Amino acid sequence: MTPKQTINRKVVTNLSRRVLSNNEVDCLTNGLDFGLVPAHVDDMGVISNVEQFFHHVTNIYQNHKSLMSELEEKTKTSAEVRVLTAQEMALASNLRSITDSFRFQANRFCHKRYGDNPEHEQYRSVLMHLKEDKSLVITRPDKGRGVVLMNKNEYLSKMYAIVNDSSKFKRLSTDPTVAREQNLIKLLNRLLKEKSITEQFFKMSCPKGSNPGRLYGLPKIHKDNIPLRPVLSAIGTFNYGLGKALTNILSDIIEREKMVRDPFSFVEELKTLPKSFSNYKMVSFDISSLYTNVPLDETIEIILKNLYETRATPPTIQRDDMKQLLIFATKNTHFLFDNNLYDQVDGVSMGSPLAPLLAEIFLQDFEKKHSSTFTSMGIVYWKRYVDDTFVLIDSTFSAKDICTKLSQFQKSIKFTCEEEAANTNTVSFLNILIQKQPGIGFATKVHRKETFSGLITKWSSFVPKAY
Repeated sequence: MTPKQTINRKVVTNLSRRVLSNNEVDCLTNGLDFGLVPAHVDDMGVISNVEQFFHHVTNIYQNHKSLMSELEEKTKTSAEVRVLTAQEMALASNLRSITDSFRFQANRFCHKRYGDNPEHEQYRSVLMHLKEDKSLVITRPDKGRGVVLMNKNEYLSKMYAIVNDSSKFKRLSTDPTVAREQNLIKLLNRLLKEKSITEQFFKMSCPKGSNPGRLYGLPKIHKDNIPLRPVLSAIGTFNYGLGKALTNILSDIIEREKMVRDPFSFVEELKTLPKSFSNYKMVSFDISSLYTNVPLDETIEIILKNLYETRATPPTIQRDDMKQLLIFATKNTHFLFDNNLYDQVDGVSMGSPLAPLLAEIFLQDFEKKHSSTFTSMGIVYWKRYVDDTFVLIDSTFSAKDICTKLSQFQKSIKFTCEEEAANTNTVSFLNILIQKQPGIGFATKVHRKETFSGLITKWSSFVPKAY
């Protein structure tokens, strides 16, 4: 008999009024990525997926288009029956045979796994009962893996406090998806005709059957009053493909040697610093709500200046056209929240393919403009990862004063700081705990934040074993 798995109740954070039963807690501790064995196979889904697969690997799609064009040429009153060719009959027969075989095998496998996992039936029942509670919102935390339950009215109140900020968002009375999609297609067609963009760029950027984005909030359970981080689900929006295509063009603007690539490379760099650096004070700076506070107009101008003034060879896309593409990809971002439509008029959306790149471009420009004053402010060493920065400062300077001055450089962003612990000479940065050893150097070890739950995908989860 398989031993019962240990239940880690730290995975579940219940901020709602609902009192969870032991069965509900046990079920939720599996995490939101836990896959239940399906009770049955979706036959229609299988059939449509197999047909789509064959459209890509055979010429059946071309045969179908040819057949439809022939039928359109005939009159509606014609009773003539179209006879399939031998090749078309063979394709249809193979398609049916493979689909039936797959459905049979899938149903047999599904029924066997379902019978071998009786706890999955219990989990499904528990989740259905939780789903019926319309006063609940079940989501994941902003940082770490886990499950968070909130009262829906509290969740909506905090989200409306975000979207009602008129400097960042604007409510819309009509859905602009179709109009914006058509305008973007018109621009892309002209640029392709002028050979300003490649066929590959066009295919990646050209939208079809778009939908508005979906905004949701992730609770910051490690902070007081549990604020929400707004995240945009942008897949399927009219400018999602454009954002991905522009990312390929703009990514080389980033000066990667000035970035922290990952915790491992940062630890290695700490080891190479002069021993005298360990006599300075360690400070960790953070930027509050970076993405929503990135000034779009300013960042677009930074990009255009880099592409068309700094570079020896500018892009084939004209400057005005590039600006229009950037506006389509950023400022023309609309989404649904609670059945209401909104436009994001400033800042970038977390979830947009361009968001990390735009934030990095803006911050690197910020550092270029003001790094000459860092020394006079007492800053000796500065290394940043997105919105978190590890800094060494002269101990005769105040970290709070430096933080205030940094915030004054750019009105749209606000810095916060955390100084090293005086009793242990330690400060956390990313998932590293850094200890200063004056005159010797820096020691590091893994740092687990309060939000760390230790949750991993369970072996019994119905997912590919590669996960």
